[in-house]
Amino acid sequence: MDNPNQHTGLFGLMIAKQEKVRHVQIPSGEHSNGPFNLGAVNGIHSQIEKMLPESAERLPATKYLNQYMALFIWLWQHKGLPLADKELLLKRTIANSYNYAESYDKIKVRPIV
Repeated sequence: MDNPNQHTGLFGLMIAKQEKVRHVQIPSGEHSNGPFNLGAVNGIHSQIEKMLPESAERLPATKYLNQYMALFIWLWQHKGLPLADKELLLKRTIANSYNYAESYDKIKVRPIV
């Protein structure tokens, strides 16, 4: 009988190769492979779950997962900042990345809906 994890592992390798991402496998029965460990992976997975809504009806559509992951990474990189600073930085980032006709000074006074 085939091991279902074997197929999942092959799929992971295929995706990693396609996306040019380094894929590190942790051997069966082990908790780490050098600097890579399951605790870190499980911790990141837990943080992603906390960010997503609990209700199945409110989960993001698959087509938006890239945006959710980009937001997760952005929040992770700026996790030490106070909320007001994150808000300011995010508004600046959005205003500067899309070449809006409006200046940041006009955008910063808008309420967040």
